[in-house]
Parts: sequence; C-alpha cells; structure tokens
Amino acid sequence: MNDPRLGFITVTEVKVAEDLETAKVYVSVMGDETVQQRTLKTIAHARGHIQRLLADRLRMRRTPLLIFQHDEGIKKSVRVSALLRQLAAERSDRGADEPPAATGAPPEEGEAVSPDAGHAPVKQQEKGSSA
Repeated sequence: MNDPRLGFITVTEVKVAEDLETAKVYVSVMGDETVQQRTLKTIAHARGHIQRLLADRLRMRRTPLLIFQHDEGIKKSVRVSALLRQLAAERSDRGADEPPAATGAPPEEGEAVSPDAGHAPVKQQEKGSSA
C-alpha cells in the first residue's frame, strides 16, 4: 500500500481463529504515539482493500475478517534493553572494588544468604566438620 498517512509497519504475528472467520493481525508501528494512532486508523480504514488483496492470493472460500491490533512487544523489549544497558553502565561506573548488589537470584547449592543484604552468600558448614 502506498499511503502517506502510513508509518513504518511490521506485521509481528497473525492469529487465525479455528473457524477461519477472523484473523487478528498484530502490527508494530515505528514512531511516536501520534504516528502509531494515525497508522492504525489508516490500516483499519483500508481493511476491505487489504482483505481483497489477500483474497486474491488465498485459495479459500471466505477470507477471514482482519482485525488489526497494535503489538506492544517490540516497545517493551526496547524498554528492557535500555534498562539493561543502564544497569551495565551503572555497574561499570561503580568499579570492580564494590560488591554487586543483591540480584534476587536463589543461592547456589551449599550457600546460605547472608542476613546483611547485598553481600556475597556465606558457605554453610557441613555436618560433622568443625570450624
């Protein structure tokens, strides 16, 4: 489709109902919220045209009704990546002399969590051995 109102669109997933009556088309749109909303309105308005193009290529008695939905997955993954980069930068700024902050990960076998949060795990003494 060649429409100046469209932003950069990526179809990320299509879920077709078991009865083949509907198909949810998940799309990701690059740009700010205004561009995303304008693009979604444009493709919703062009749904009939898109279904006709699809019907020409499919060998089905009926073409599923297309339902376009914005996919937030890419936006969320970009946010997570930014947070991970920020965390890595903070750790490198802190230097190697400071112990890492508590990660929330479970201790490894044979280790107990220190009551003082943020410190390295303490080795547990095995039964029968003396300190």
